Amino acid sequence: MRKLLVCYCVFLLSFIVPLFALTKVRAQINVGVKEGDWIKYRNNISPEETLFQIQQVDGDTITQTLSNGDEYSIIHELDTGAITEKSYEIKDVFFVIPSNLDVGDNCYIWLDETFSNIEITNEIYLSNPGYYGRTVGSQFSSTWGGLDCIFSGYWDKRTGILVEYIIKTDSFIYHCQASETSDWQSHDIVDNPEINLKSGDWATYNLTIFDRARQKIISDDVLRFDYGSISGTRVSFVYSSSREYVNGTCDLADGSFVSLEPNSDWEYGTGLSLIPSNLNVGKVFYSGIFNYTKIGIIEEKTLTVKGFTRNCVYSDFLYFGASFTDSYLETECEYYWDEESGILLRSTEKSDGFSGGTNIEQTLSLSLIDTNVITSHSATEPTEPEQTQEPEQQTEQEDSSPEPKPDGLPDEEEPQLPIEVLLVAITVVAIVAVAFLSYNLGKRKRIHEQNKEILK
Repeated sequence: MRKLLVCYCVFLLSFIVPLFALTKVRAQINVGVKEGDWIKYRNNISPEETLFQIQQVDGDTITQTLSNGDEYSIIHELDTGAITEKSYEIKDVFFVIPSNLDVGDNCYIWLDETFSNIEITNEIYLSNPGYYGRTVGSQFSSTWGGLDCIFSGYWDKRTGILVEYIIKTDSFIYHCQASETSDWQSHDIVDNPEINLKSGDWATYNLTIFDRARQKIISDDVLRFDYGSISGTRVSFVYSSSREYVNGTCDLADGSFVSLEPNSDWEYGTGLSLIPSNLNVGKVFYSGIFNYTKIGIIEEKTLTVKGFTRNCVYSDFLYFGASFTDSYLETECEYYWDEESGILLRSTEKSDGFSGGTNIEQTLSLSLIDTNVITSHSATEPTEPEQTQEPEQQTEQEDSSPEPKPDGLPDEEEPQLPIEVLLVAITVVAIVAVAFLSYNLGKRKRIHEQNKEILK
């Protein structure tokens, strides 16, 4: 009897391991794209753009086309990764994955005609010239064009459409990103920015660059912005530091620099040191710093600046930049701006990559020192003062209601216990019960045998 019960326990265990694997690997298939969705891509090799379009959606089967002078078609099943029809030239099929995947979920793609079951490894807001939004990403080693490579891909979480990817080999770096999309993003682009500055306004900042590899500050400087004439959406400025002096004009409608003297290659710009005033969550604007990328407001907070509690707007995002052969940089950014005036209060840019054979591991921090713009409270209830120079100290608005998300970006769902986990739990309880019963039956049998011996 006891041997029979043990065999039953082993039999039940044989189902548990596959069930755990199924729970981890397979995610619920959600199709987020619809007929008519499209996205344009540009890369760091060819000036020509590639147009990707969704032609038809039938359950989880997606008919899609790629056009870059020639047109190629693909019919792709998201659930199994199967390609039921494709043009001969297409080797990569990873432009659409299931929507609303989470970290740890898996899906199928084709990379260089190799079928891969990939895992979602991170979730982050991403910014590039044609896109801003919440993405899910995957990074893994593979081969491409016969070369060993590292693939990094990022898909819009809500729809599952690819918005950026990088393929790194020992010989080159291929970087492809969205340049324009159809209206599936549903973002509220600021096309007529409000400017609440006046001629003569100014702000000073402390700029530090910390080399994380050497654990050393390699730059510590004071920057000053003096704002001049304002005409429509254009703001003239003078930028000065211990190293350089630049004057120019920035158009806040598109983040472009109308003029820059004497250094037309000046990298910092006013770009993100000044944004349109009175933005709120969901608004998206353009920045001239990061190659004219889209940047969105994702939260409203309060900070104490110069002893005054101010309403501020916040954004964080990941940005990539790469040349074909000798440079690659990925930068995680955090920015806080004063809501009323639009001036920058604090920012952090954490960069990793290489340039010309030199590895880069740097953190650039910018914090407001003083300004004539902030002279009173803008928040309704003052909070404890904080040092703006210390990024880790931050006072948020006391609001029990959830923060609204930008249009086109899904709210985070409450975690739900998968049915597979419940089944596993029930099976484990059953095994424990059977084992306990087996033990007690065995014990009773031994006692019975002992009693029989005594009676003899």
